[in-house]
Amino acid sequence: MNVTCPTCETVYRVDPARVPAGGVRARCAVCGS
Repeated sequence: MNVTCPTCETVYRVDPARVPAGGVRARCAVCGS
């Protein structure tokens, strides 16, 4: 699964098996948003 930062558009690849059913919130490592 690809996740894109809405601020700087950095794309992260995330293993869907590591995301719980309720989802998660994460901070971008590049811009911090």
